[in-house]
Amino acid sequence: MRFTKRNSERKQVSRPAKIYSQEREFVCACTVLDISDTGARLTIEAKDIDETPELPPEFILSFTFDENALNETLSVVRECRVVWEREGKIGVQFPGRRPYSDI
Repeated sequence: MRFTKRNSERKQVSRPAKIYSQEREFVCACTVLDISDTGARLTIEAKDIDETPELPPEFILSFTFDENALNETLSVVRECRVVWEREGKIGVQFPGRRPYSDI
């Protein structure tokens, strides 16, 4: 049996997204590999490992690619806090988000 610290079930996806700084400036594109109610695992889009941008410890993740990317009413956005980085992958937590409960 494998021990896990996750508070909510994660779902595997392969969804493109964009990362923005807290100042709402574009940082880079990424792919969401899996996601849960409380966090996600990402990979950064870069042609070369030397081109991989340095991510801020906290950022905004947007799943919308048009001019509404940061509009919280018209798109899906999440505040993110980097929890771990390894082998080109990044684990983020969605601060303040709790696991879904149907109680």
